[in-house]
Amino acid sequence: MPCTYALYPDLATLHCRFSGRFNMRDALNMIERAGAEPRHEDGTNVIADFLDVTRFEIDINSQWRMFRYLAALENWPGLPRSCALIADGEPVWAMAGTIVDQTTLESPLVFERFRAPSPALRFVGLDPNRHGGRFGYGPVH
Repeated sequence: MPCTYALYPDLATLHCRFSGRFNMRDALNMIERAGAEPRHEDGTNVIADFLDVTRFEIDINSQWRMFRYLAALENWPGLPRSCALIADGEPVWAMAGTIVDQTTLESPLVFERFRAPSPALRFVGLDPNRHGGRFGYGPVH
């Protein structure tokens, strides 16, 4: 499956993994499902891993939908959270950069992009050596 997620309430983290042929529409649908999950609490941090994406597609409707979501973040009433985007290679790296650039410091959601899991885990307040294995990442040496 190209879009999977796991919610870790004890770590206040939602981990999403995208692989293979990636379509932004599928990702946005998955994000809506994950956000509606009963165990998902306000203030949950997000790690979105795009490292295994082999092909990236985005249609115009999904692009507009994504930008509407990003524009609405500044007025979002929820608790602050951090969203780490892990990507390596184009065009996913550029897409992650667009998301980071579209959010402001006034937004309660702060996005940042990373090329490796360890700094992404640190960004959301987790220790890569202690928590990385829960997300399928090896220990940091």
